[in-house]
Amino acid sequence: MDLAVTDAIRAVLAESFDEGYIAMLQALGHQQAVAATCSNFTIDPQAFSNEFDLIYDDAAGKPRSFKAGQRRELEHKATLALGMAFGAQIAISANDHPAFCQAAEQERTGGKVGHLVWAK
Repeated sequence: MDLAVTDAIRAVLAESFDEGYIAMLQALGHQQAVAATCSNFTIDPQAFSNEFDLIYDDAAGKPRSFKAGQRRELEHKATLALGMAFGAQIAISANDHPAFCQAAEQERTGGKVGHLVWAK
């Protein structure tokens, strides 16, 4: 299921974002799904905003320059991808909710999660 959604997200974002941005949006969607379905998880709004705002920078971390309408289009695509990732993770969690939450706890304590936005 995750691979199918990743392919769909890539199709939506193909012209606007590279794999790093796709991974970031998927990480945010996953963490939001965990916070929505697992106890003891919440999202730090400032950390989430800081991560999501990476869509406005290029791969080197410099602010992108936008022509009229481009910023809004970029936001729409990123928000759609985030929603797709969130929905997929909600569906995945339904398959084995205890295992889903246990894996999230291991992710949080493992120290190797990129784009971490869970509140500490």
